[in-house]
Amino acid sequence: MFPVFLGEPIPPELLAATLAELDASIQVLEDKFLQDKDFLAGPHISLADLVAITELMQPVGGGCPVFEGRPRLAAWYQRVEAAVGKDLFREAHEVILKSSSPEANLRGLPAATPTTSAMGLELYLDLMSQPCRAVYIFAKKNGIPFQLRTIELLKGQHYTDSFAQVNPLRKVPALKDGDFLLAESVKMMFPMFLGQPVPPEMLASTLAELDGCLQMLEDKFLQDQAFLAGSHISVADLVAITELMHPVSAGCKIFESRPKLAAWRQRVEAAVGEGLFQEAHEVVLKAKDMPPLMDPTLKEKLKLSVQCLLH
Repeated sequence: MFPVFLGEPIPPELLAATLAELDASIQVLEDKFLQDKDFLAGPHISLADLVAITELMQPVGGGCPVFEGRPRLAAWYQRVEAAVGKDLFREAHEVILKSSSPEANLRGLPAATPTTSAMGLELYLDLMSQPCRAVYIFAKKNGIPFQLRTIELLKGQHYTDSFAQVNPLRKVPALKDGDFLLAESVKMMFPMFLGQPVPPEMLASTLAELDGCLQMLEDKFLQDQAFLAGSHISVADLVAITELMHPVSAGCKIFESRPKLAAWRQRVEAAVGEGLFQEAHEVVLKAKDMPPLMDPTLKEKLKLSVQCLLH
């Protein structure tokens, strides 16, 4: 897609290789994941379908008719679009579907509309990005009110100092709720992995941010549902639980004093299977007991990498 976004012709050999890889990926999606089901995870739409469909709409935006000659995949596409709602589906993909036109390349993109800070949930997204479109659809379909803050990656807006205040990693999607920034809590993990003590001021601020994150997860996403997307487990629950197991591995008892969240975790673990759940998290749960990194050269390289990400 990069030549398309940059307004340049695609080299024939690159096009042929990419189309071959795309065809193989679609075959895997059909044979190993979709099979004979209505949706990727079973009879109900889930975040897995949103992630997959937004990925596939990327080559569609480049002019590839990926659903032609694949009736099973085309039928799945129609079911996903119907479940999401045709208008919302088109709204989420409007930007990427215009990307193949000459006026939509990097040189012709319109300037970002300035936005002012507002109380409430803010999502920093670029609807050119597959994960951003999945988040956008998920939030809208589940009736989660938010302010859209568009970050145009092709204009380098994720490298600005103002966006670095939202996400030091300079990546989208990012989430802000008042003074709470979801991306900040990742910083506490780096010193531990490098075998260094976590500075007290960083620990205190990160734990406060983590508490805000947990409250948001309960109030705005879980609410009174069994799982994040409704009555059935979905990829949304897997993404969330694996994120939360990171602070658990650092010794944070995040499920204590949060009975609703603890009950959700138990439901997720039961749905996944206790054996598989423990197997998947075995490495990260042992992270705090790992010997510190001794190689000074490698440690210095990792420090520099972390500093580049966070500053």
